[in-house]
Amino acid sequence: IPIEEDIESGEINELRKTMDKVDIESFNMGVKGVGCFPSWDYIRVVWAGVESDEIHQLYRQISDHGVKSQDHDFKPHITLFRVRDIDSKTRKKLKRSMRDHQSHGFGSSPVNKVKLFRSEMTAEGSRYHEIHSRRLD
Repeated sequence: IPIEEDIESGEINELRKTMDKVDIESFNMGVKGVGCFPSWDYIRVVWAGVESDEIHQLYRQISDHGVKSQDHDFKPHITLFRVRDIDSKTRKKLKRSMRDHQSHGFGSSPVNKVKLFRSEMTAEGSRYHEIHSRRLD
């Protein structure tokens, strides 16, 4: 669930209620291609794409909450890794490898649960703490 970094406990309860109302069965999602955020010129996150009509249905249902959300296009993905500082030679190799796998199919994965996490930025990187989960029927 994309939400602002700092939310109050009442808002967390609202998110929990929204998650508990989700009405979608478990499904399989395809994993295909790689890309990056925010751009090819400034790579910070490398991801694998997710393909599934159900993931968009799930997103619409789970986004029906009253909590202020980030305003961006939904791009379903699996974060593979984060990039900090890399030299130009390594960046060139990374871009080449990403282009080689831009449309590569990696298979599929079952989706049977939705989880809400709190992220904590530390000197060692992000840490995630599960706040709530909802099993898909």
